[in-house]
Amino acid sequence: MTRTPEEVAQALQELHRTADLTTPYALRAAVTLDLASRVAGGPLGAPELAGAVGAQVAGVRKLVRLLARDGYFTLDDDQVGLGPRGWLLLEDATRARLDHGRGYARVDDAWPGLVEAIRTGGSGYEAARGKSFYAELGDDEQLVASFDGQLAEWSGHWTGRLVEALGLSDEHVVDVGGGTGALLGAVLLAYPETRGTLVELPSTAERAGRSFAEQGLSDRVAIATQSFFEPLPAGADLYLIAQVLHNWPDGETVAILERLSQAAGDAPIVIVERLTGGAENDADLASDLLMYAVFGVGERSAAEFAALAGEAGLDLVGTRQVLGALSTLELRPSR
Repeated sequence: MTRTPEEVAQALQELHRTADLTTPYALRAAVTLDLASRVAGGPLGAPELAGAVGAQVAGVRKLVRLLARDGYFTLDDDQVGLGPRGWLLLEDATRARLDHGRGYARVDDAWPGLVEAIRTGGSGYEAARGKSFYAELGDDEQLVASFDGQLAEWSGHWTGRLVEALGLSDEHVVDVGGGTGALLGAVLLAYPETRGTLVELPSTAERAGRSFAEQGLSDRVAIATQSFFEPLPAGADLYLIAQVLHNWPDGETVAILERLSQAAGDAPIVIVERLTGGAENDADLASDLLMYAVFGVGERSAAEFAALAGEAGLDLVGTRQVLGALSTLELRPSR
């Protein structure tokens, strides 16, 4: 197909605009430095603003000048103010996603390692940073706490639907790798006759214990402080594992499923994950690639989960949509 010089120039311009990293990184810098809140009450001189955030005046001027173009700030006579779109930088959701001082924003550090992840199937995060994502979080309590908070906020969008769909009464529920207990806590609150066991590593388990106590659930929940690669608490009525397996390669996923199978016996195992190949939107596709960059894994299809379950002696007996591509997969022992 022959293209005119004008068509080529326009297409290249659109490609460069899409691929350009300047504004995305500039926004992250502005949010991390907390510039917007400093000028929310009125303009400040660039030197005063730079001093307030511990930055260089020249750098602040260049940053603000660029972002003023898109309406996030104003810059008049060296006075920095909040632009018509500046309120966006004050939102909690923006800060959680873009402030590099918060745990969830650190996932973006995996992008420079994406090529390595695609080439090798390993973690792009480790290639770029020299350590795993969770190892980096583990070095900083503030990062860990903010990451926990973001995961709890995300789970709040779908937990209610999932909990209602479970249709429980007085069962004993084991939540494997359940973080600070947001999902298990919701189950126990929705079904007052149920009991729960959370399986988590020590530092996370400690934070979960505090959360359960604050909700008045301590007498109905036990915490197994351990890895999910170790033998799991046996004899429960239901085993949940939510938003965990997309962090692990196939071999480790099979090992986790084998532990679940050993503990569950004939009890159902319910996986909660985004499924590929179905009702994916742009956010689901982006999340899939991001998980691949961070962990070298990403999301899987129902067929892929069925194959891995089969290796662990389990059958996939049903799936149910929860929210968008997020779905449940029920596993039972192979017959």
